Amino acid sequence: MGDDIVYNDIQIRVVKNTDDGSQPILEIVTTSNNYETPREIKVGDDVETLRGTYPEYIEKHYHDEWGDYYLFDQENDIGFCKIMFYTENDVITKILVFDGIDG
Repeated sequence: MGDDIVYNDIQIRVVKNTDDGSQPILEIVTTSNNYETPREIKVGDDVETLRGTYPEYIEKHYHDEWGDYYLFDQENDIGFCKIMFYTENDVITKILVFDGIDG
């Protein structure tokens, strides 16, 4: 599906375009609190803060390969940028941003 490029505290998954050799970004993942969303949510914040900051279009999902997560889907539709906030004991442990259009 894609190749992972890992830096110190962030992972970027790219998709190789065989037509022109480009590598569009599919998703970005971090477990570091060095990065935050445009609404200033970061790893280590609690679920109450998350739900207060993203009151619209956020819903809880259970158990994918990394555990429970909250999904922010602003367009509430497949094919747009989404943010997944993974939690453990009601604290954000990982943030994944992905682009459903290129995926």
